[in-house]
Amino acid sequence: MRLALIDAIGPFFRGDRRKRVNWSKIPFALLPVAGPERLVRWRQIRNDLDRFAERVTALGFNAVTLDDVAHLADDAWHDPETRGRIAVYRDEFQSLIRLLRSHGLEVFVTA
Repeated sequence: MRLALIDAIGPFFRGDRRKRVNWSKIPFALLPVAGPERLVRWRQIRNDLDRFAERVTALGFNAVTLDDVAHLADDAWHDPETRGRIAVYRDEFQSLIRLLRSHGLEVFVTA
């Protein structure tokens, strides 16, 4: 099978108004992990990613990349606050990965 890979992190940047943006990394520090803003923001990301997946599969892409495994890897050495954020990210990313796979896309998480 031919791999046609595209970066899928665009939906994470909606509303990012910083003057300097590293477009190669998801802005994890700006992603809410609690409260109603979490529900709203992550729903928006899922909706945007769903539209993205529809468009890129129509263009012939069959795989996507997401950043980055360090924000999803839990470790007992992390402090409780960090572990809590990681737990939220893992939960949300599982949902996003299922969504992308439902479009027939393979998902790669960069390291």
